[in-house]
Amino acid sequence: MRTTLLVISLLAGLLFPARFLHAQNAVEEGELDRLIARRFPQVAASVVCIRTLIQREFSGVDPQTGDFATFKAPLALHGTGIVIDSIRENGRTEYIILTNHHVADPSNYYEIDGPWFLRERKDNHRSSPLRREASYIVDGSDDEYQADDILLVEIGRDAASDAALLKTVGAQRPLTVFRGVIGFEDGTLAPGTPVMTVGFPIGARRIIGRGELTAIDYYHELGIPHHDYAVDLPLRPGQSGSPVFALELRPGDDEPEVVFTLIGLLHARDGGTPLVVPYPLWKGLLEQVRP
Repeated sequence: MRTTLLVISLLAGLLFPARFLHAQNAVEEGELDRLIARRFPQVAASVVCIRTLIQREFSGVDPQTGDFATFKAPLALHGTGIVIDSIRENGRTEYIILTNHHVADPSNYYEIDGPWFLRERKDNHRSSPLRREASYIVDGSDDEYQADDILLVEIGRDAASDAALLKTVGAQRPLTVFRGVIGFEDGTLAPGTPVMTVGFPIGARRIIGRGELTAIDYYHELGIPHHDYAVDLPLRPGQSGSPVFALELRPGDDEPEVVFTLIGLLHARDGGTPLVVPYPLWKGLLEQVRP
C-alpha cells in the first residue's frame, strides 16, 4: 500500500501544473515525515537569530544627582535570517544573510513612543540605515554571552519588498550555508503547497513550523499596498525574516527525495493571517548583489 501511494504521488506530481507537493498528492504522512526528518536538519542549520540594537533616548530624573537629564540606552529587537552564501574576504570566510528589511533597519518601520513602546512608522522609505544601529548574529533572544556574537553590515536593501542582505564582519566561527534552490518560476506554486519554516521567536532558541500555502495573491495595505503570499504557519515576534520553504518531491534511486526550495520570508500578520514576502518581490535584490 505504501509503495502504491508513493508511485501515485510521483505520477500525480507530473500531471499537476505546479511542480511542488500538494495536499492532494502528498505521500503517506508517516513516510513524508521520515523523509523530512532526514533532510531538513541541514536546511534548518542555515537559519540564524539576528539582534539589532537601536539607541533610544528618554528623559527623567538622574538618581545620582536628582537633576532632570536625558539618557541614552540601547533597545534590542530580534528577528531571523538565512545564510545564503559565503565569500572570501581578506583571507577569511564571511557570510551573506537574507532577512526582512525591518529586521536589519527596524527604526525605518518603528519609532520609540515613550521609554518602552514602539509605534509603527508610516513613512518607511529611508534610503540608508541610521549609523546608531548595529546588528549581530546571536544564539537566541535570551543570549547574553556577547563573545561569540557576529557583527553584521547591510550590503543591499529593498524597503518596498521588506528584504535586505547582510554580511558578517570578522566571523569567528563557521556558519552553515543553505545550498538548496532559491526562487521558482511563475506558475509553479499554488494554494495547498506544503511549506515549512524555521525561526527564532522571542523567548525560544528555535522552532520549526509546517503548514500550507493558503493564498498566492493576498492583497493588504500594511506598508505599501501590495500582494503577498498567505500561509498557515506559526508567526510570533522574532520570526520576521524566517525563510519559508516549499516542499518538492522528486524521484530517487531507492525512494522519493524531498527538496526544500526557498520561496519567501515571513514578515507580517494581517489580522490572524501570516504573510510571506514572495521571491519575485526580492529576486532583483539578489541579482544586484549576487549576479
